[in-house]
Amino acid sequence: MTKQKWKTPFNFPIPEKQDILAAFKIMEKGEGKEHSIMLYLYHVVNILFCCMKNWFLLIALFFLNALLHAQVLSMDSLLQRLSVAKNDTNKVNLLFTIAEQYENSEPEKAKQYIIKAGNLSQGLDYKNGMLRFYKRMTYVYAYLSANDSALFYANKILDHARQTKDSFNIGVALFNIGERYNFMSDYEQGLQYSLEGLKILEGKGHPPQVEASLYGGLQVTYLMLKQYAKAIEYGKKAEKIERELADKNPLTGTLVNLANCYAELGQLQESKKIYKEALALSQEFENASLEGMIYQGLSDLALKQNQPG
Repeated sequence: MTKQKWKTPFNFPIPEKQDILAAFKIMEKGEGKEHSIMLYLYHVVNILFCCMKNWFLLIALFFLNALLHAQVLSMDSLLQRLSVAKNDTNKVNLLFTIAEQYENSEPEKAKQYIIKAGNLSQGLDYKNGMLRFYKRMTYVYAYLSANDSALFYANKILDHARQTKDSFNIGVALFNIGERYNFMSDYEQGLQYSLEGLKILEGKGHPPQVEASLYGGLQVTYLMLKQYAKAIEYGKKAEKIERELADKNPLTGTLVNLANCYAELGQLQESKKIYKEALALSQEFENASLEGMIYQGLSDLALKQNQPG
Protein backbone atom coordinates (compact mmCIF):
# COMPACT_ATOMS: atom_id res chain seq x y z
CA MET A 1 0.00 0.00 0.00
CA THR A 2 1.33 3.46 -0.91
CA LYS A 3 1.75 5.69 2.11
CA GLN A 4 -0.63 8.65 1.90
CA LYS A 5 1.01 12.08 1.83
CA TRP A 6 -0.26 14.69 4.25
CA LYS A 7 -2.25 17.40 2.54
CA THR A 8 -3.47 20.73 3.88
CA PRO A 9 -6.65 22.55 2.84
CA PHE A 10 -4.56 25.67 2.15
CA ASN A 11 -2.24 24.18 -0.51
CA PHE A 12 0.92 25.25 1.32
CA PRO A 13 4.01 23.21 0.39
CA ILE A 14 5.15 20.85 3.15
CA PRO A 15 8.96 20.70 3.41
CA GLU A 16 10.81 17.41 3.60
CA LYS A 17 11.34 16.04 7.09
CA GLN A 18 15.14 16.12 6.72
CA ASP A 19 14.96 19.88 6.06
CA ILE A 20 12.87 20.36 9.20
CA LEU A 21 15.37 18.35 11.25
CA ALA A 22 18.33 20.21 9.75
CA ALA A 23 16.77 23.57 10.54
CA PHE A 24 16.10 22.55 14.12
CA LYS A 25 19.65 21.24 14.70
CA ILE A 26 21.27 24.36 13.24
CA MET A 27 19.05 26.69 15.27
CA GLU A 28 19.51 24.72 18.48
CA LYS A 29 23.31 24.93 18.12
CA GLY A 30 23.19 28.58 17.10
CA GLU A 31 26.18 28.15 14.79
CA GLY A 32 27.03 31.60 13.39
CA LYS A 33 29.08 30.25 10.48
CA GLU A 34 25.95 28.57 9.11
CA HIS A 35 23.74 31.62 9.58
CA SER A 36 22.74 31.83 5.90
CA ILE A 37 21.73 28.14 5.83
CA MET A 38 19.81 28.63 9.06
CA LEU A 39 17.84 31.55 7.64
CA TYR A 40 16.99 29.60 4.48
CA LEU A 41 15.77 26.54 6.37
CA TYR A 42 13.99 28.72 8.89
CA HIS A 43 12.02 30.21 5.99
CA VAL A 44 11.19 26.74 4.66
CA VAL A 45 9.93 25.56 8.04
CA ASN A 46 8.05 28.80 8.63
CA ILE A 47 5.92 28.08 5.53
CA LEU A 48 4.73 24.97 7.33
CA PHE A 49 4.17 26.88 10.56
CA CYS A 50 1.93 29.43 8.82
CA CYS A 51 -0.07 26.60 7.33
CA MET A 52 -0.45 24.85 10.68
CA LYS A 53 -1.45 28.04 12.49
CA ASN A 54 -4.34 28.34 10.06
CA TRP A 55 -5.05 24.64 10.38
CA PHE A 56 -5.52 24.93 14.13
CA LEU A 57 -7.89 27.82 13.61
CA LEU A 58 -10.12 25.27 11.88
CA ILE A 59 -10.68 23.39 15.13
CA ALA A 60 -14.40 24.18 15.19
CA LEU A 61 -14.64 23.17 11.55
CA PHE A 62 -13.15 19.77 12.32
CA PHE A 63 -15.25 19.58 15.49
CA LEU A 64 -18.35 19.99 13.35
CA ASN A 65 -17.11 17.39 10.89
CA ALA A 66 -16.33 14.96 13.72
CA LEU A 67 -19.95 15.21 14.87
CA LEU A 68 -20.97 14.29 11.31
CA HIS A 69 -18.24 11.66 10.87
CA ALA A 70 -18.80 9.33 7.93
CA GLN A 71 -17.12 6.05 7.06
CA VAL A 72 -15.26 5.73 3.79
CA LEU A 73 -17.58 3.62 1.67
CA SER A 74 -17.47 2.05 -1.78
CA MET A 75 -18.30 4.80 -4.25
CA ASP A 76 -19.39 2.32 -6.94
CA SER A 77 -21.89 0.82 -4.52
CA LEU A 78 -23.19 4.25 -3.44
CA LEU A 79 -23.64 5.46 -7.03
CA GLN A 80 -25.40 2.24 -7.96
CA ARG A 81 -27.85 2.75 -5.12
CA LEU A 82 -28.34 6.39 -6.16
CA SER A 83 -29.23 5.40 -9.75
CA VAL A 84 -32.32 3.49 -8.55
CA ALA A 85 -33.23 5.61 -5.52
CA LYS A 86 -36.68 7.17 -5.24
CA ASN A 87 -37.05 10.86 -4.44
CA ASP A 88 -37.53 10.43 -0.72
CA THR A 89 -35.63 11.08 2.51
CA ASN A 90 -33.51 7.96 1.97
CA LYS A 91 -32.21 9.50 -1.27
CA VAL A 92 -31.44 12.73 0.58
CA ASN A 93 -29.32 10.83 3.10
CA LEU A 94 -27.64 8.87 0.32
CA LEU A 95 -26.68 12.08 -1.48
CA PHE A 96 -25.13 13.42 1.73
CA THR A 97 -23.23 10.17 2.23
CA ILE A 98 -21.79 10.42 -1.29
CA ALA A 99 -20.87 14.07 -0.69
CA GLU A 100 -19.01 13.16 2.48
CA GLN A 101 -16.73 10.82 0.53
CA TYR A 102 -15.54 13.78 -1.56
CA GLU A 103 -15.42 16.60 1.00
CA ASN A 104 -11.71 16.41 1.85
CA SER A 105 -10.46 15.44 -1.60
CA GLU A 106 -12.82 17.03 -4.18
CA PRO A 107 -14.85 19.64 -2.29
CA GLU A 108 -16.40 21.14 -5.42
CA LYS A 109 -17.79 17.75 -6.40
CA ALA A 110 -18.99 17.25 -2.82
CA LYS A 111 -20.82 20.57 -3.05
CA GLN A 112 -22.76 19.38 -6.12
CA TYR A 113 -24.18 16.42 -4.19
CA ILE A 114 -24.89 18.56 -1.12
CA ILE A 115 -26.88 21.02 -3.24
CA LYS A 116 -28.88 18.17 -4.79
CA ALA A 117 -29.63 16.88 -1.29
CA GLY A 118 -30.65 20.36 -0.15
CA ASN A 119 -32.97 20.90 -3.10
CA LEU A 120 -34.64 17.54 -2.55
CA SER A 121 -34.95 18.20 1.20
CA GLN A 122 -36.65 21.51 0.47
CA GLY A 123 -39.08 19.84 -1.94
CA LEU A 124 -39.90 17.17 0.64
CA ASP A 125 -40.10 19.69 3.52
CA TYR A 126 -37.50 17.48 5.24
CA LYS A 127 -36.28 19.63 8.14
CA ASN A 128 -33.45 17.33 9.23
CA GLY A 129 -32.26 17.25 5.64
CA MET A 130 -32.18 21.05 5.50
CA LEU A 131 -30.20 21.21 8.75
CA ARG A 132 -27.72 18.71 7.36
CA PHE A 133 -27.54 20.74 4.14
CA TYR A 134 -26.59 23.90 6.05
CA LYS A 135 -23.97 22.01 8.09
CA ARG A 136 -22.32 20.38 5.10
CA MET A 137 -22.26 23.65 3.13
CA THR A 138 -20.66 25.37 6.13
CA TYR A 139 -18.01 22.69 6.27
CA VAL A 140 -17.18 22.68 2.56
CA TYR A 141 -17.02 26.48 2.26
CA ALA A 142 -14.84 26.67 5.37
CA TYR A 143 -12.57 24.01 3.89
CA LEU A 144 -12.33 26.11 0.72
CA SER A 145 -11.58 29.22 2.86
CA ALA A 146 -14.72 30.90 1.46
CA ASN A 147 -15.39 32.49 4.82
CA ASP A 148 -18.30 34.76 3.86
CA SER A 149 -20.21 31.79 2.42
CA ALA A 150 -19.32 29.60 5.41
CA LEU A 151 -20.58 32.33 7.74
CA PHE A 152 -23.82 32.63 5.73
CA TYR A 153 -24.59 28.93 6.15
CA ALA A 154 -23.47 28.88 9.79
CA ASN A 155 -26.10 31.55 10.44
CA LYS A 156 -28.64 29.38 8.57
CA ILE A 157 -27.87 26.57 11.04
CA LEU A 158 -28.44 28.96 13.93
CA ASP A 159 -31.79 30.16 12.50
CA HIS A 160 -32.95 26.58 11.91
CA ALA A 161 -31.88 25.44 15.40
CA ARG A 162 -33.67 28.35 17.05
CA GLN A 163 -36.85 27.65 15.11
CA THR A 164 -36.80 24.02 16.28
CA LYS A 165 -35.57 24.93 19.80
CA ASP A 166 -32.58 22.60 19.34
CA SER A 167 -30.24 23.80 22.08
CA PHE A 168 -27.33 21.58 21.06
CA ASN A 169 -27.24 22.86 17.49
CA ILE A 170 -27.78 26.43 18.71
CA GLY A 171 -24.62 26.08 20.77
CA VAL A 172 -22.66 24.43 17.97
CA ALA A 173 -23.81 27.07 15.48
CA LEU A 174 -22.82 29.94 17.76
CA PHE A 175 -19.41 28.41 18.31
CA ASN A 176 -18.84 27.86 14.61
CA ILE A 177 -19.96 31.40 13.79
CA GLY A 178 -17.33 32.50 16.26
CA GLU A 179 -14.71 30.44 14.45
CA ARG A 180 -15.68 31.96 11.12
CA TYR A 181 -15.07 35.43 12.57
CA ASN A 182 -11.76 34.20 13.97
CA PHE A 183 -10.78 33.03 10.53
CA MET A 184 -11.48 36.52 9.22
CA SER A 185 -9.20 37.85 12.01
CA ASP A 186 -12.11 39.41 13.92
CA TYR A 187 -11.15 37.65 17.15
CA GLU A 188 -13.12 39.90 19.51
CA GLN A 189 -16.37 39.21 17.64
CA GLY A 190 -15.44 35.54 17.34
CA LEU A 191 -14.82 35.28 21.06
CA GLN A 192 -18.27 36.68 21.89
CA TYR A 193 -20.02 34.06 19.77
CA SER A 194 -17.78 31.23 21.01
CA LEU A 195 -18.37 32.06 24.67
CA GLU A 196 -22.12 32.24 24.03
CA GLY A 197 -21.96 28.80 22.44
CA LEU A 198 -19.90 27.46 25.34
CA LYS A 199 -22.46 28.73 27.85
CA ILE A 200 -25.17 26.69 26.12
CA LEU A 201 -23.12 23.49 25.69
CA GLU A 202 -20.85 23.29 28.73
CA GLY A 203 -21.89 20.98 31.55
CA LYS A 204 -25.03 19.75 29.77
CA GLY A 205 -24.08 16.07 29.63
CA HIS A 206 -22.78 16.05 26.06
CA PRO A 207 -19.98 13.62 25.13
CA PRO A 208 -16.63 14.75 26.62
CA GLN A 209 -15.16 15.17 23.13
CA VAL A 210 -17.59 18.06 22.60
CA GLU A 211 -16.35 20.01 25.61
CA ALA A 212 -12.72 19.20 24.76
CA SER A 213 -13.26 20.67 21.28
CA LEU A 214 -14.91 23.78 22.71
CA TYR A 215 -12.06 24.34 25.14
CA GLY A 216 -9.52 23.72 22.40
CA GLY A 217 -11.22 26.26 20.16
CA LEU A 218 -11.21 28.89 22.90
CA GLN A 219 -7.56 28.11 23.62
CA VAL A 220 -6.73 29.04 20.02
CA THR A 221 -8.89 32.18 20.08
CA TYR A 222 -7.24 33.50 23.24
CA LEU A 223 -3.84 32.61 21.81
CA MET A 224 -4.59 34.70 18.73
CA LEU A 225 -5.72 37.54 21.03
CA LYS A 226 -2.40 37.20 22.92
CA GLN A 227 -4.31 36.53 26.14
CA TYR A 228 -1.97 33.72 27.05
CA ALA A 229 -3.17 33.08 30.60
CA LYS A 230 -6.74 32.52 29.36
CA ALA A 231 -5.42 30.36 26.52
CA ILE A 232 -3.58 28.21 29.07
CA GLU A 233 -6.70 28.00 31.25
CA TYR A 234 -8.83 26.56 28.44
CA GLY A 235 -5.96 24.52 27.04
CA LYS A 236 -5.55 22.73 30.37
CA LYS A 237 -9.28 21.96 30.43
CA ALA A 238 -9.02 20.43 26.95
CA GLU A 239 -5.84 18.57 27.92
CA LYS A 240 -7.49 16.99 30.98
CA ILE A 241 -10.36 15.53 28.95
CA GLU A 242 -8.11 14.38 26.07
CA ARG A 243 -5.79 12.58 28.49
CA GLU A 244 -8.75 10.85 30.13
CA LEU A 245 -9.97 9.75 26.68
CA ALA A 246 -6.42 8.83 25.53
CA ASP A 247 -7.28 10.89 22.44
CA LYS A 248 -3.73 11.49 21.25
CA ASN A 249 -4.31 13.44 18.04
CA PRO A 250 -6.23 16.40 19.52
CA LEU A 251 -4.11 16.14 22.69
CA THR A 252 -1.02 16.78 20.59
CA GLY A 253 -2.54 19.94 19.10
CA THR A 254 -3.59 21.15 22.55
CA LEU A 255 -0.08 20.58 23.88
CA VAL A 256 1.47 22.46 20.96
CA ASN A 257 -0.72 25.47 21.67
CA LEU A 258 0.08 25.27 25.40
CA ALA A 259 3.77 25.20 24.54
CA ASN A 260 3.26 28.25 22.31
CA CYS A 261 1.63 30.10 25.21
CA TYR A 262 4.41 29.32 27.67
CA ALA A 263 6.99 30.38 25.10
CA GLU A 264 5.24 33.73 24.65
CA LEU A 265 5.23 34.19 28.44
CA GLY A 266 8.99 33.53 28.54
CA GLN A 267 8.64 30.19 30.35
CA LEU A 268 10.98 28.48 27.90
CA GLN A 269 11.78 25.33 29.89
CA GLU A 270 8.09 24.57 30.47
CA SER A 271 7.43 25.22 26.79
CA LYS A 272 10.26 22.90 25.73
CA LYS A 273 9.03 20.10 28.02
CA ILE A 274 5.54 20.26 26.52
CA TYR A 275 6.87 20.44 22.95
CA LYS A 276 8.93 17.29 23.60
CA GLU A 277 5.86 15.37 24.77
CA ALA A 278 3.89 16.61 21.77
CA LEU A 279 6.73 15.56 19.47
CA ALA A 280 6.72 12.02 20.83
CA LEU A 281 2.95 11.81 20.37
CA SER A 282 3.03 13.15 16.81
CA GLN A 283 5.65 10.56 15.89
CA GLU A 284 3.43 7.78 17.26
CA PHE A 285 0.72 8.43 14.66
CA GLU A 286 3.13 9.73 12.00
CA ASN A 287 1.57 13.19 11.64
CA ALA A 288 4.30 14.93 9.64
CA SER A 289 2.46 18.27 9.68
CA LEU A 290 2.19 18.42 13.46
CA GLU A 291 5.75 17.18 13.79
CA GLY A 292 6.92 20.02 11.57
CA MET A 293 5.03 22.58 13.63
CA ILE A 294 6.65 21.24 16.81
CA TYR A 295 10.14 21.46 15.33
CA GLN A 296 9.29 25.04 14.38
CA GLY A 297 8.42 25.77 18.01
CA LEU A 298 11.56 24.07 19.31
CA SER A 299 13.63 26.01 16.80
CA ASP A 300 12.11 29.29 17.98
CA LEU A 301 12.98 28.32 21.57
CA ALA A 302 16.56 27.54 20.55
CA LEU A 303 16.86 30.95 18.91
CA LYS A 304 15.52 32.69 22.01
CA GLN A 305 17.84 30.79 24.31
CA ASN A 306 20.87 31.70 22.15
CA GLN A 307 20.08 35.40 22.03
CA PRO A 308 22.52 37.63 23.97
CA GLY A 309 21.18 38.46 27.42
